Amino acid sequence: MTQLIEFFYDFRSPYSYMAYTQLREMDVDIALRPMKILKVMELVGNTPTTITCKAKGRYSRVDLARWAQRYGVPLNPSDMRTNDGEACSRAVLAAQSPADAAAITLAIYRAIWSEGKRLATADDILAQIAATGIEPGPFAERID
Repeated sequence: MTQLIEFFYDFRSPYSYMAYTQLREMDVDIALRPMKILKVMELVGNTPTTITCKAKGRYSRVDLARWAQRYGVPLNPSDMRTNDGEACSRAVLAAQSPADAAAITLAIYRAIWSEGKRLATADDILAQIAATGIEPGPFAERID
């Protein structure tokens, strides 16, 4: 029996992107659980110090580059402030099957963190869904 891993993630988190690239290589079933990390941080009294502290932000970029190199994962991030992470998450939640959710998650992660693409609108996200071979039409209303 394959182990089930619940993967709680936010498309705005480069570390969750790195984790997802590695989970996909493991012999496990992955239950995708998109969430809003900034909301969790707010609820527990935490702040995104990689954003608020310039030195930590610089260090984080160097650290991410090291992890990307170690994992053999391309890293060419887009500007996260311009992406609609919540709409990306809704696209995953609207998937008709776990396999579709996994394909959409991978496509969105690659677009944001490997290809430097901006996913700021529903059309941007629908284009990534279409690139997976999944019909994007039914997602349009659900993303918004």
